[in-house]
Formats: sequence, structure tokens, C-alpha cells
Amino acid sequence: KPVGNGFLLPAGPLREPISGRRRAHVIFARSNYKVLEKIAQKEKIPILEFDYIVEGVCNKQGPVSLPDLEGKDVIAFCGIANPESFQSTLAELKVNILEFKTFQDHHQYTANDIELLCNCSQRFAPKIIITTEKDWVKLPIEELDDSWLFVRVRLKPKEDDFLVSRFEMLI
Repeated sequence: KPVGNGFLLPAGPLREPISGRRRAHVIFARSNYKVLEKIAQKEKIPILEFDYIVEGVCNKQGPVSLPDLEGKDVIAFCGIANPESFQSTLAELKVNILEFKTFQDHHQYTANDIELLCNCSQRFAPKIIITTEKDWVKLPIEELDDSWLFVRVRLKPKEDDFLVSRFEMLI
């Protein structure tokens, strides 16, 4: 569902109402954007497809070596609209997911949630608990040790030249 439930943040995935398309010069889409194609054709707006690229993994001290994570047992969790995309990212990192906990999109983490994750960690005995950067910023970071990690991603357009040409048109 490229426009999800049609609601704006924090209730939905949209950053702006669909009516804002009239001001748009480009529509950014990650995948399966058939609904957006109809809008784009009607409004004569190009669609720029992008992927998420892992930029790094960090704990509260800073960056962690990616090769050091390969093959490690982890407890993973996230509160994002498409948790499967985070699982795919973790597969790219070649970690061994012992438990994958999902929370609702835009979840505000509580002490009970932290306790639940710590209990999972004790039950399975991995040395790593990993999440998304989006979820990391909602955690009580000062209470976490260095075994808690987050994955930092960035957007990468599938067609770099297209993006540059669109920006040049606007300048």
C-alpha cells in the first residue's frame, strides 16, 4: 500500500496529504507504487524509485564494525510500518536473528518494552539487541549498554542522473 492508510504522520505514512501532489516536482517511492503511477501520470510528475542502503551500525558510543557483526546472534526489534524491510536489512548484514519483535509503527517505547527485550536477551543469551535508527531515538539510551545497536540507513535513488537532472531543472 504505497499511501498506506492515507493518513499523515504520526497516524500514517504520509508526510503530506495526497492533495499536495499539485506542488510536487517528483514523487519518491520505494516499491510497489502502482497507485502512485496513476497519480503521477494524471499530474505529469515523474516517480523516482529509491532503496535503503546500510550506512553503518552504531551503539551509544558510535560506529560498530560491520564485519564484526556477521554471524552473530541477535535479538531484533522495530516499530516501523514494514518490519519485513528491516528483516531484509538484517539479512544483508548476515546476522543470526534469534527473536524478532515487532511493535506498532511510531511506537513509543516504555520501561516494560525494554524489560521485555532484556528478558529475550537473557533467555536466548545473545550479546546484541539491534533496532532501526528510527526506533533508537525513542529509547532511554542512557539506560542501555553497548550491546544495544541500531542500523543507520540512507536513501539511494535507483537513477542518480534522473535526480540530478530534476534538481537542475528547479534551480
